Amino acid sequence: MMTNKAMEIKDWFAAKNDLGNGQIVAIIKESEKAVYALVWTSFNHQKTTWIPKSCIESREETDTMKQTIIAASYEEATERLQSLRNYWA
Repeated sequence: MMTNKAMEIKDWFAAKNDLGNGQIVAIIKESEKAVYALVWTSFNHQKTTWIPKSCIESREETDTMKQTIIAASYEEATERLQSLRNYWA
């Protein structure tokens, strides 16, 4: 499911946790205070990790290729990442 938002990790948290540019591709799980997300760290690398909600910035985004999705599974999240890699290649 698309969110109509682009979500990114705040720079200081991304740097501290080796999360590259901090682009959140997909949210896989959510708790009251954090999200378990697939983060695109660089073109050939990704990482799944828990991220505090206070460390996430979001903005409205009309370009669907920049929007963060709510994924029903890890597989759906990685499919989204692959489509982004193909689009930006």
